[in-house]
Amino acid sequence: MDESSVEEMITLKQKFGYISDEESLKLANAIDNELLPFFNKEVVQDKETNVIAVERKGLNLFHPYLHSIKGMRNIISIKPLNHHGPYSMEYRFLSFCNFDRSNILLTDAITTGAETRKILTVSPFKFKALGGFKKVCGYMALKGALNEIERDYPGISFRFLKIIEDRADYYEEHKKIIYVYQKRMEPIDEEHDFFVVDVKPELTLPQIKTRIREIVVERYGNCFELLDNDLGIDSKFNFTIYFDLPEQFLKTAFNVQLHNGDHIEKLAIRFKFSSHDSKLRIMALSMPNLNKENVLQYGRRRILASCIRNIPKRHCRVPLWVRMLLPIERSTLCADCVDTNISATLLNDIYSMVAESGLLKVS
Repeated sequence: MDESSVEEMITLKQKFGYISDEESLKLANAIDNELLPFFNKEVVQDKETNVIAVERKGLNLFHPYLHSIKGMRNIISIKPLNHHGPYSMEYRFLSFCNFDRSNILLTDAITTGAETRKILTVSPFKFKALGGFKKVCGYMALKGALNEIERDYPGISFRFLKIIEDRADYYEEHKKIIYVYQKRMEPIDEEHDFFVVDVKPELTLPQIKTRIREIVVERYGNCFELLDNDLGIDSKFNFTIYFDLPEQFLKTAFNVQLHNGDHIEKLAIRFKFSSHDSKLRIMALSMPNLNKENVLQYGRRRILASCIRNIPKRHCRVPLWVRMLLPIERSTLCADCVDTNISATLLNDIYSMVAESGLLKVS
């Protein structure tokens, strides 16, 4: 749904009840089997296009199929930043060679159409000079919302696999998409790096959690809480480490000092364990809340594309031309930079610890 969050996605058991592996895989596989021919027909055959996928939605839902079009045209990722104002967006994976081509927008579903409408209205890719939007594709849409957005954008073709009239039926059908996400080891959150490792097949989930707790305590001390995130699926298990005092932890563990007035709302390490093939996915994330800067600092960053915060910029994914040209909130970009760098630093540390922990399968 347009308003779904990652936290809502990982609490399936509380929201939707228990579901067996057999049933969840059946639902997920049925959707995948429908999506592939749809993707081939609506996206792969339109070779003279750029493909713009909405992060956490279109990007995650369609990512197994995107490899089939690499090399044929640009694949662009767009992230609408609702928490930073109505006009904030971020683009990734851009190149300058295909700006004369039209654009296809990929999303998972249209419930109200608010996010799709925002992208079609505000994105610079709507202009003919950057190709313009030719088509919007997705898995499902609520008919009323789709009719409205089709009326407002008559020059764009809207292609959805399922169009549902009744809102209650729509939400029931939308639940099934979540099982596609839960079947995959790739995270819903495409913003943060992650790695997947093979653990020893004889290890149980309680043994893995105990060992993870031990190595984190050994490295960082007892400054965190480990909580389960119930999926309600037999063979997939999520658990998360939340650090108690993120800013103090960053200073102690990595000598990171944030700019005056900034703070980290949440610093976490997410784990996902698949018991049927003994794989463990690990992803780190932070949630920075940065202070508002004055106009002079905005101008300096716009011209120099520079950052005054005591965090390395080597992981920054924001294209230089976006930083310098687009009229968007500058602290949005810096929040991404802070988040990405802290998360990558923590993830590298965790990887070293796990590699030496005795958890991994020996080849």
